[in-house]
Amino acid sequence: MALIIFAFLLNLFSLYLKFVFTQYIIVIEHYSMNEVELTNMLPHMKENLRNRLFHNASTALINAGIRLQHVNNDFDEQHFGLDTPDQIMKLFYSKNN
Repeated sequence: MALIIFAFLLNLFSLYLKFVFTQYIIVIEHYSMNEVELTNMLPHMKENLRNRLFHNASTALINAGIRLQHVNNDFDEQHFGLDTPDQIMKLFYSKNN
């Protein structure tokens, strides 16, 4: 009888741990500038920095794609994904092959 109660309590504790760990998802972000880690940032500052970094990366990818088109016009492009300009993935393939 004690073994059955122990197994029941163990299963109950296991369910409790699953609930606790699914409720608290930890997201860790590390930002550094000139090899100095930026700590103690306010949440709105982190959000602004994250948005700015994403915007800069998107702009750099768009500019690289434009330069690639200007440099080599021997490539066709094929669009994948959604039809909005910021969510299109382009695949370039050679016309010669």
